[in-house]
Amino acid sequence: MNVMHNLRRFRAPILCAVLMMSANAASAQQQQRRACEGAVEYWQAFALLPQMDDAQQKIVASVNAAPLDAAAQKLIESSSAALMQLHRGSACGTCDWNLHKEDGYQMLMPHLAKGRELARLAFLRARERVARRQFGAAAQDVCDALVLARRMGADGVVIAVLVDDNVEQTAVETIGPHLKQLDPGALAVLSERLAKLPAGASLLDSVPVERQIGLEALVTQLNNAPATGDWRQRLTEGMGIGGPENPEADAQSQLQSVNSPRQLAERLVQLRPLYEQLPDALKLPQDQAHARLDQIRKQAQAIPLGAFIVSDYSRVYDRHMAAQTRVAMLRAAVAVVQHGQDQLKNFPDPATGQSFEYEGSGNGFELRSKLTVDANPVTLKVE
Repeated sequence: MNVMHNLRRFRAPILCAVLMMSANAASAQQQQRRACEGAVEYWQAFALLPQMDDAQQKIVASVNAAPLDAAAQKLIESSSAALMQLHRGSACGTCDWNLHKEDGYQMLMPHLAKGRELARLAFLRARERVARRQFGAAAQDVCDALVLARRMGADGVVIAVLVDDNVEQTAVETIGPHLKQLDPGALAVLSERLAKLPAGASLLDSVPVERQIGLEALVTQLNNAPATGDWRQRLTEGMGIGGPENPEADAQSQLQSVNSPRQLAERLVQLRPLYEQLPDALKLPQDQAHARLDQIRKQAQAIPLGAFIVSDYSRVYDRHMAAQTRVAMLRAAVAVVQHGQDQLKNFPDPATGQSFEYEGSGNGFELRSKLTVDANPVTLKVE
């Protein structure tokens, strides 16, 4: 008996040490997970995306309007592995898509379409989880997709910023109307994660990037290109402009007054001052920004291919500002549901710096911004 008693006494500290080692190992794994590379996790998610037929594609395309029927449930179930990787990616501290910006107009960004599809599947599952009253899990799905959206736009390419904006709008439309249904724990999760979203990129951030991968890369290529054969056609095909797929302008006709690639390069450098004017224009209030951006657009159109090279910021300004406003509005709405209307003072409208307008509606409320899109104010209705 004494031997067994002594053995138990001896084994107790060993067991404690083993448990301590296990806890330390788990903690180390968590630290490693936080330091992991998000793009690696996201690409695994993309590889695990289900192969969707036409009917399933329609569900994803209208994710917030599609019925949560058996077909939607089957799609959600087949997406579980991909969505698990989405969640793992959102826990990573970094995300580098390793874009080859030196390729200029031929740079590939396959992560954008895959990422948008993955995010929409997360929103579909979030809707289903709200219906099942799994509110905390629904909030996590929405926030995982928002993290991915910010990371897709973080490189500052205009098209990537717009994909980010589109996903953010869908996220707000998915969870915003249901905030009054969420329990306190889910609201706390949503509030905390929204406050910690990656910064992403703005249209202002995109200006030097667009200049680098657009104008400057093209000028370099033109200065090194031989003026042999049909160089004009090679150029426009490489840029993906002109022809029946882009009826805005006939790129070929714009090049008839240019005799060589080098001469075109000399004309294109006249666009550089426009990139220097864009940041100040993008900082202006909405009406003033539109007026100044339209002026810059007209100046770009006076240079061969200028309208193709300098992004039409007047067309994307409202979409980007609306996306920023909607996320700020969602944060404000969460705080109102948690702590009351007085919280609005802590979440100013990005369009004005003032509080959002508040109007009670039944058991819910509506928030309104001074920002308008197609003459309609940006709003969020919580039912």
